[in-house]
Amino acid sequence: MKNEQRRPPILSIQVLRALAALMIVLLHTLLEAKSIHFLPQIRLDRSSTLNMGVDLFFVISGFVIALSSTDLFQQAGGARRFLLRRMARVIPLYWTATTLFLIVMFFSPDVLHSEAGSRWDVLRSYCFIPYGPDLSPVYKLGWTLNYEMFFYVCFASVLFLPRVRAVVGLTILFWGLTVAGMVFRPENSMLRFWTGSIILEFVMGAWIGLAFVRQIKISRFWAATVMTLAVALVLSGVWSDPGGLLGRSLCWGLPGALFVAGSTLGDFTANFAGLTPLVYLGDASYTLYLCHPFTLRLVKEVWLHTTPFSGAGLLGYLLGSLTTTVVVACLVHRYFERPLTRLVQNLFGVDGRQPVGSTGLPESGR
Repeated sequence: MKNEQRRPPILSIQVLRALAALMIVLLHTLLEAKSIHFLPQIRLDRSSTLNMGVDLFFVISGFVIALSSTDLFQQAGGARRFLLRRMARVIPLYWTATTLFLIVMFFSPDVLHSEAGSRWDVLRSYCFIPYGPDLSPVYKLGWTLNYEMFFYVCFASVLFLPRVRAVVGLTILFWGLTVAGMVFRPENSMLRFWTGSIILEFVMGAWIGLAFVRQIKISRFWAATVMTLAVALVLSGVWSDPGGLLGRSLCWGLPGALFVAGSTLGDFTANFAGLTPLVYLGDASYTLYLCHPFTLRLVKEVWLHTTPFSGAGLLGYLLGSLTTTVVVACLVHRYFERPLTRLVQNLFGVDGRQPVGSTGLPESGR
C-alpha cells in the first residue's frame, strides 16, 4: 500500500470543530434546562443559531476530505480505499451509539423520550438511509451522518479525476441535485433528503480545501475581515430563515465557510497554538457530538433527584452539564473511540493517519 502523506494538524480547523460541537451541546443543554423549567420563556427550536454548529461541521468536512485525499486522486482503487477509510472512521462509534440508544429504549423507554421505530427503521438507520417524515434515523443525531455518508459516496465517484476537476464535478453534481430538489420537490423521503441545499456546504469546504492545497493565502487583516463579516451575517439576521430558498446553506453554511476560509487561509497558526484544550476537544468532537445526549440526560436525572444540586440554579446546571459532557467525551474518545477505530482500520487494511486530525462531525470530518 502506498504510504499516505502526513501533514501536521491544522490547529484552526481543530478549534473550529471543537466550537461547532460545543454549539450543538450548548443548544441541547439549554433544551434540557428548559424541560426542567429553568428557561420556560426561551424559544429554542430548529431556527436557533446554535444549530449552525452542524453547518460548520459540514463545511469543515468538505475541507478535510478535499485535503486528506491527496494520495487517492486518479489512483487505481482510490475510491475503495477512500470509502474504507471513511467507514472505519465513522461507522464504529455511530453504530455503538445507535446500539446503546436501542438498549436504553428497550429497558427504559421513558428515559430518552423517543421511539425506536420498526425493525426496518432500525436497519435503515444502520445503513444511513433517510426515511420517515423527519428523515431522521432512530438515533436522531444520525441525520448528519446520513449526509456525511452521501457526501463520501459522491466524492468517491469523482476520485478518478484530477483534484480540481473532481471538485468541479462534485460542485456541478450537488448544484444539480439542489436545483432539481427545488424545482421538482420530490415526495420520496430519500430524494427529498439528498436534494436538500445543505449539501452545498460540503462543496464550500472542498473549494476552501483546494485553495489551501494551492497555498493561496490572505493577509491577517482580510482574514479577520472575512470572519467578522461571518459574525455580522449571523447576528444581523440578513439571511435568518433556514427554511428559505437555499435554506441553511445560505443562512448558516455561508458564514461557516467564511469562518473556515478566514481561519485557514490567514496566518493564524501562532494564535491557535496556545488553545491546547480546544485543539484536543477538536480531536474528540465526533465523540462529543454523538455521546452528549446520553450524558446530558444522565446529568438531568441526577440533578432532578439530588436536592443539593437541584437548588443550584440555571448557571450551576449549565456549568455542571457542559463540564461533565466534555469530560465524558474526552474519556470515551481516548479510551474507547480511538482504540476501536484503530481496530477497524486494521481489519479494513487502511492507514488511519489523517492530514488534519480526525473528522467534521462532527468528525466527521468527519
